[in-house]
Amino acid sequence: MSSGENPWVEVLSQPQQKSTGDIVPYFNEQAKLLSQASDGKVKGLFSQTSEINITLSPTLEALSAMSKVFQDVASASALDQTPKVDLMNADDLYKKNSYCFEIRSDRYRFRVFTIEFDPSYPVVMSIDRGVCNDLEKIHDRYKFKEAEPCNVTIQDDEDLDRVFNQLLKSEKLVYICNRLMNEAN
Repeated sequence: MSSGENPWVEVLSQPQQKSTGDIVPYFNEQAKLLSQASDGKVKGLFSQTSEINITLSPTLEALSAMSKVFQDVASASALDQTPKVDLMNADDLYKKNSYCFEIRSDRYRFRVFTIEFDPSYPVVMSIDRGVCNDLEKIHDRYKFKEAEPCNVTIQDDEDLDRVFNQLLKSEKLVYICNRLMNEAN
């Protein structure tokens, strides 16, 4: 059946991929820096996409609550084949996350991008079409057909920083930030 070698030795000796563990702190810091630069008049928000979308739609919030009830009922009626212990589900360690970065004032919000990632790179950032159109003038990386989403694949933390700093050069983004700042005055 097997050659006598332990196959798990090979699994455990493989190098891990580049971690995405710094993405959330990086963008939380960027949101904080935006608020500081604008004296709190313009704020950045980096949060899970589902949480932001729920706050934007009461219907989505109701559907989410109903979904949670159905999940609880389904899990309560399932037969438990294993002894009860306080173990966390390790599948949660490798879940896919969807976050978005928005710029907000008291009256407006603008979603700059959505980023989907699991614990390792590469990740995919879906950039606002107008921002992407601005950036395609300076870099081929942002050239997409009009019908395609502006999905940029990011390879590591350094690439993430490079892409974000390029986003800050978008005419649309600069205009919106300044307009929100001026309206707060």
